[in-house]
Amino acid sequence: MLLSRHAVPGSKPVLLMGLLFIVFFLGLLPNGRSLLRRCAVPSGEIGLPMLAQVWLGLSFTCFSSGRERVNNSMEYYDFEYRVRYGDTDKLGVSYYANYFVWFEAARTEYFRALGLPYTECEKKGYFLPVAETSAKYLAPSTYDDLLIVRTSVNELRKSSIRFEYQVFEKKTSKLLTTGFSLHVFVDKNFRPVRIPAEIEKAVTCFSLLQTEK
Repeated sequence: MLLSRHAVPGSKPVLLMGLLFIVFFLGLLPNGRSLLRRCAVPSGEIGLPMLAQVWLGLSFTCFSSGRERVNNSMEYYDFEYRVRYGDTDKLGVSYYANYFVWFEAARTEYFRALGLPYTECEKKGYFLPVAETSAKYLAPSTYDDLLIVRTSVNELRKSSIRFEYQVFEKKTSKLLTTGFSLHVFVDKNFRPVRIPAEIEKAVTCFSLLQTEK
């Protein structure tokens, strides 16, 4: 579906408007963006793919909001953090323990992005203490680096949830750190309880660290 240089005079504006509407609605559909990205256009012609790029660029901020959505579910959440001077150690790199603080902040925002703030979880009597956690350090971050802490849930069990993390330098997309944390749902007396139904329904399991297993 192309508009060539030899289109009928006066028809291009009408066709362009039609294409824009098609691209708009495709962009709203599940997997619509991936379909648009697979289109190709010959050099020098104006068509759906070219308009698709415009639509994707304009809609990315509105529809992504720092997270990847597939079939209306959230596979992961991207949390941004800029390294403070106080985050670094004597060697001038981010202190290793700070990554666990950033993991915590990222999973808190993950829940918020799902519409399930962790504060509301605790108000209902559910708590998520850490049962196990780990990190693998691949490269350092330094003062003023802007980081992306990517977070997903890769496993849900009867009473536990396992998060996975990847930390990137935003400017270069360089992978700096990976990690995970395992949490158990408990009541205020630290007795294990079943995962709340609303969390079980909202969470989409997705592994960030498949290649490490």
